[in-house]
Amino acid sequence: VLSGLATAWGGPWVDYAERRHCCGFGFRHYILKDNRGYSLTHSRIKLESMKPVNPDFILTNCPGCNMFLDRWQYTLAEMEGVTYDS
Repeated sequence: VLSGLATAWGGPWVDYAERRHCCGFGFRHYILKDNRGYSLTHSRIKLESMKPVNPDFILTNCPGCNMFLDRWQYTLAEMEGVTYDS
């Protein structure tokens, strides 16, 4: 559905390796403090897989993806010095 919306609005639809994979938001992953590393790792994997296509905009199905793909960018920048912005 989202790829259809993107093209209907005149934008290109870009596929990337981790497109269908979880960002790590799943409640059991994040609510339990011991599992937060899982969330961070999966968000990092998704962000890294997007790097080659250098997206200007990321459209997601899940509000958790919006929050995590934004939030973890700052965490990764502080922890590893990696940024995913243009």
